[in-house]
Amino acid sequence: MPPAPTDITEDALHDLLAKMAVLVAQFDRHCAQSREALQTSAREIPQQVRASADQQMERLHTALSAQVGSAIERPVARCMQQLDASSAQLQRASDALAAQAQRSDRVHRGALWKSTGVAGVALLAILIAGASSARYYAGEVQRQRISAELLRAYNAADVQLCGERLCVRPEADADVQGGYVRAALR
Repeated sequence: MPPAPTDITEDALHDLLAKMAVLVAQFDRHCAQSREALQTSAREIPQQVRASADQQMERLHTALSAQVGSAIERPVARCMQQLDASSAQLQRASDALAAQAQRSDRVHRGALWKSTGVAGVALLAILIAGASSARYYAGEVQRQRISAELLRAYNAADVQLCGERLCVRPEADADVQGGYVRAALR
């Protein structure tokens, strides 16, 4: 007789499946919200950094031009070159941040697909275990049904032990000795 599988009740299996479904749904919602937030940030950050840098540069330029005047044009030009270099550096940093946000979004999507795959495999394993258990117990029920029919037949018949063999009282019209006939061996 094969060993019985672990006892998992149908209700426990349904509860487990329901809990897994709730967790997967929560995870999907959280992933979607995170993805939207990352995409929004990736689109807005470079524009905000550019706008802020442009505003600061414009203010600085206007202030310097008003204070210094035309007499120190060469130092102002040098300062403007440095400001342009800083602006270019800020632009590169902004672009690098946007690229990092996109890479993070790809990693997030990959993790989402992997976790969905793991949840699917776990659900499949639970379904296979449930089907295996159902098949095993259906066989057990069939064997018990046959045993029950045999016991009903013994219970309905007039049977007793005659040494190491069974003796059966036959129907009234049968030819018998002493009222019982020895049962034939299989």
